[in-house]
Amino acid sequence: SMPSLLPSLPVSATPVAAWKLDGWTVTAVKLTNRDPARTFELDPRWLQGDLYSATFMHPTLGPRGSVADTTSVFIVTNGLSLAKALPLSKGGDS
Repeated sequence: SMPSLLPSLPVSATPVAAWKLDGWTVTAVKLTNRDPARTFELDPRWLQGDLYSATFMHPTLGPRGSVADTTSVFIVTNGLSLAKALPLSKGGDS
C-alpha cells in the first residue's frame, strides 16, 4: 500500500511490478477507487514524491464497483526505488 502517492484522492495504490536499467526504475502501480459515488480525472501532477515522470493507463478512474474502478500508473524514478521516492517513506523497496 502506498497512501502517500495520491493523498488527495480516495484510492488504494498497490505496486505490481518494477523494472530497472542504468539507475532508472519503472514501477507499475494498481490504482483502485474506494469511493462508490465519484469518478476522478487522473493527472500525474497530483502524484506525490521525487518522481521523474508518470503516465496513467486510463485518463479516469470510475466509481468503486464499476468496471472502470481500477487502472494502472507507470512511474519512472531515477536513482531511487518508488518506495524511497515517496513522502514519509520508510525506505522499503518496490
